[in-house]
Amino acid sequence: MKRPSLGAVVLLLAVALPYSASASVPTPARLRDSGVLRVALDATYPPMEFLQEGKPVGFDVDLASPCH
Repeated sequence: MKRPSLGAVVLLLAVALPYSASASVPTPARLRDSGVLRVALDATYPPMEFLQEGKPVGFDVDLASPCH
């Protein structure tokens, strides 16, 4: 059996993932009522998150920043 190319796999994921993530999931009442979303990071995994001059930086920090 011929193995699919990387491009075909990436294309399939690019098309399929948005549909799987669009399922309506209700926000838990406790979260909705409190208005607070807490995000925990572990600053020991560069480049995802790490400390620079005592402040957390990295991809995960950039991803979580719009939440506040």
